[in-house]
Amino acid sequence: MNPNHAYAAARQLVDPDADYTVHIRTAAGWTQPTDPNHRELPGLDVLLAARRVLRARPVGHVQSTSPDTLDIRTGDGRLWLRFTDTTLGENDSAPDEPALDDHMPAELWRVLGLSGSALAPLARCDLTTSDLEALART
Repeated sequence: MNPNHAYAAARQLVDPDADYTVHIRTAAGWTQPTDPNHRELPGLDVLLAARRVLRARPVGHVQSTSPDTLDIRTGDGRLWLRFTDTTLGENDSAPDEPALDDHMPAELWRVLGLSGSALAPLARCDLTTSDLEALART
């Protein structure tokens, strides 16, 4: 799927007003980040992460395996994330979660643009309508 179609599909799937649980693919399966502050992202940040990965070189992959999840994988395959709508129950369509470990790719928050950059996790209420329109065009 080309990046524009992948991003359009992500925009249809992700609710900017919802919160999403973050899971990282490791050799042991899906796990959450060890830092409790990195375990959820607002929907708008999930869309920004998808846009960033699709614009990177090599181009990453954005796909959905179910209506409640969005998978984002870097083009080099080193980072694979799954975002699940937090309105789901604990056992509803959530990825298998092994016990948390101390391994979390250091590049996760750099790829998402949430570390070492001006972009910080935002809630939709922090943005004006014109801000949202500008972000949608990028």
